[in-house]
Amino acid sequence: MFFFEKNKKLLRLRRHHQACCGAPWRGTQQTKVFWFFFSKKNILPFRLTPSVRGVSTPGAGPRGSIRGKRTMTDLHAPTVTTLAAGVLGLIFAVLSGQVVAGRLSGKVMIGAGSEDTTNPLFIAVRSQANFAEYVPLALLLIGLIELRTGATLLVEGLAGALVIARILHPIGLRLPAPNPFRAGGFILTVTVLAVASIRALLVALG
Repeated sequence: MFFFEKNKKLLRLRRHHQACCGAPWRGTQQTKVFWFFFSKKNILPFRLTPSVRGVSTPGAGPRGSIRGKRTMTDLHAPTVTTLAAGVLGLIFAVLSGQVVAGRLSGKVMIGAGSEDTTNPLFIAVRSQANFAEYVPLALLLIGLIELRTGATLLVEGLAGALVIARILHPIGLRLPAPNPFRAGGFILTVTVLAVASIRALLVALG
C-alpha cells in the first residue's frame, strides 16, 4: 500500500512539473529506479524519458532525441501562414456568399441548376469548388514548412503567391475564356502547391 501511495504522489509531482516546465521530470536516481521498476512490471504505462529540450540521459539517444528518435525542438510560430489563412478565409467567405445569393435569386436548392458556362450560378459554384480543392492542402504545406523553418523568404513568397492566385482565378472565371486571369491564377496555384510539396519533403527528410 505504501508503494502505491508513493506512486500516486510521484505521478502528481511528475504531471505538475511537466505542466509548469514543459519537460519530463527526471528526479533523483532513486526515483528513476522506482519509476523504472514499476514501468517494467506494467504497473505504470510509461517510463522516465529524457527531456525533449535536448538534455541527454544514460541510455538515451543523441542530444535532442528520445531513445534515438528525433524530437521537434525547432518549431516556429506560423505568423505568415496565419495571416495568409485569414485573407484566404475572407476570400472563401465572399465566394460562398456569391453561391448563396445566386441560389436564392434563382430558387435553386442544390447544385447550379445548369452547367451552362454563361450561367452566373454555375460560375460561382465552380469558383468556390476550385478554391476548396486546392487552397487547404497548399496552405497546410506552407504552414508545416513555416513551423520547421520559420518565416523565410520562400514561405512569404508561397503565401503571397497563393493569395494572389486565388484572387485572379475567380475574376478570370467571370471573363470570356481564355484569359490571363484564369490561366495565371490556376498556374500560380499549382506552382505554389508543387514548390511547397517539394520543400516539405526536403524539410522532412533533412
